Amino acid sequence: MANSPALTTEDFNRILVVDDEESIRELLRDFLMRKGYKVQTARDGQEALETARKQDFDLVVTDLAMPVMDGFALIKQLAKVRPLTTIIVLSGQDTFENAIEAVRGGAYDFVAKPVMDFDSFKLCIDRGLERKSLLLQKENYQKNLEDMVAEQTKELARANILLKEYAAQLEAVSVSVITSLLAVLEEKDRYTAGHSRRVTFFALEAGKRLNLTSRETWLLQTAAQLHDMGKLVIDMEYVNKPGPLTDEEWKLMKEHPATADRFLAPFAFLEDVRPIIRHHHERMDGTGYPDGLKGEEVDLLTQILAVADSYDAMTSRRSYREPMSMEDAAAELKRCIGRFWREDVVEAFLAYLAQSGGQEPEQAMA
Repeated sequence: MANSPALTTEDFNRILVVDDEESIRELLRDFLMRKGYKVQTARDGQEALETARKQDFDLVVTDLAMPVMDGFALIKQLAKVRPLTTIIVLSGQDTFENAIEAVRGGAYDFVAKPVMDFDSFKLCIDRGLERKSLLLQKENYQKNLEDMVAEQTKELARANILLKEYAAQLEAVSVSVITSLLAVLEEKDRYTAGHSRRVTFFALEAGKRLNLTSRETWLLQTAAQLHDMGKLVIDMEYVNKPGPLTDEEWKLMKEHPATADRFLAPFAFLEDVRPIIRHHHERMDGTGYPDGLKGEEVDLLTQILAVADSYDAMTSRRSYREPMSMEDAAAELKRCIGRFWREDVVEAFLAYLAQSGGQEPEQAMA
């Protein structure tokens, strides 16, 4: 971070590793100690809480599923006992829904278990320790606000800048964590691998040709990255079944935009992103879901995301059909102008296709 003090392992390096598996505790402890950190371990949340009451830790790495006291209860209790301690969740559960719940409950970041990429693990640890440093600076700043106003006006201005930068970083980290969870989910299914990344690329290319403002571009990009997060709670076995969905399965499938909207509600900085995600399956003729919007009720950014999402769906292989060619998908988009899509949005996207020759995003960005 610009202007933030350089950290060494002597400044903020006290780490508590909590896991009911001894082999994992010892592996992480040995790795972190070799990197110069001071490390203690605990076998469950209760033991970790008792240890944290006796001494302060800068960072806690904790599993979620543990006996006696699980990781969720530990996160809640640590917020009361050591509110400045940074918490990183370590979990090997098959679903990431619990990880999202933990982040929303106060955890700072999430690391998949078992840890395979130790370079990334250390980077996550260092980011968490830097957060502890910034929170401590913020607390000290608030306690000494009157003196700072009277005696250190220049330092106050610098602190305010740091706080703004920190808030911006927290927003970026929140989006990054959720995007990473979605990417891992998509990569587990060969039919959806890379979908959100491609949709984001397609949407931004169309947006360039519609002269979006920088704010609109950020909203569109963020919405595209997160548009399918509601599928985190969808049973992917029936989503990708070779035959048609039953009425009940289709009803559940259509809930994923509204589910995403509910998940993102606690993130105030995503207030303007949520409607785009909620309505990316709406259509101009009112046949879309979940709210049956019509005509101009479907705004420009939502239309761009909808067209990009539909194009990628049409040109991707699915368990129940072969992918359409670029030409056939483009013709389908054009055929549905006025019924599903705005003409200017489709024309902007077709202009990108004509210019790129239908290259995949990786090829176009090479």
